[in-house]
Amino acid sequence: ASYANIYEASKALGIPPTYILPVINKKRTTAGKFRWFVKDYVPSKEDFIPGRKRKPEKIFNTTLWKKLGQPLVNKSNPPACINLSLNDLPGERWKPIPELEGYFAISSKGRVKRLNTWTENRNKTFWEEHITSLSVLKSNSNYLYAQLSCNGRKYCLPITRLLYYCFVEEFDLKDKNLVIVNNSIPQWDIDISNLTLKPFSEILKERNKEYSNKVRTVLNSKKS
Repeated sequence: ASYANIYEASKALGIPPTYILPVINKKRTTAGKFRWFVKDYVPSKEDFIPGRKRKPEKIFNTTLWKKLGQPLVNKSNPPACINLSLNDLPGERWKPIPELEGYFAISSKGRVKRLNTWTENRNKTFWEEHITSLSVLKSNSNYLYAQLSCNGRKYCLPITRLLYYCFVEEFDLKDKNLVIVNNSIPQWDIDISNLTLKPFSEILKERNKEYSNKVRTVLNSKKS
C-alpha cells in the first residue's frame, strides 16, 4: 500500500509515526509487521534481508556428537549430521522439505537448512539462513530427526523418511505402515543408497522368521 506520508499511514493502520520513521531510515526492521520505504524507492530482495553481524560460524555440533557416543571423527571436517557449516559438502544437493517449502530444505547428505525467511508470528521475525542441529531419540542414538518451528507450529521430522521421499522416491509420509530401513554403517552417517522402503508387516515377518531360526539353532545345539 502507498500513503502520502507517515501520518496518513499511522492514521490508517494505527501504527505510531515514531515507529515507522526508524524503519524508513533502516534503524529498525519492521513497524506493525511491515517494511517501510519512501514512495519513490523501489525495494529489492536484499531490502527484506536485514543486515546483521554474523557470529563466527560454528562447524562442529558438539551436543549431537556427545549423544552419538563421541565417535572418532575429524572435528575440522566432521560427518554431515554433525557438520553445521553453511558451505555445501562435496556432492551435496538441496530440496525443499514437504509442507515447509520456502522455510526449510534438506540435503542429500541429511542436513537440514533454515532459509532466509520472515515468520508470520505475532511479531514478524526474520530468521537468517543456518544449518539446524539434529537430535536423536534417547532410546536409539542412531535415529536422527529434526525439531523445527515455523509460524507457530512445531514439527518433529525423521531424517531417513525425508531423505527417501526427497531423493529416492515419493511415498505417503503420513502412512505409519511404511518404514524406512537404514543399512548405513554407522547408521547416523546416512547414505541414501542404503535406504529401503518396506511395509512394517514385511519387517515384522522378517524379524519373526529370524527369531524362529535362532530358536531352532539353540534347540538343535542343546540336542547335540
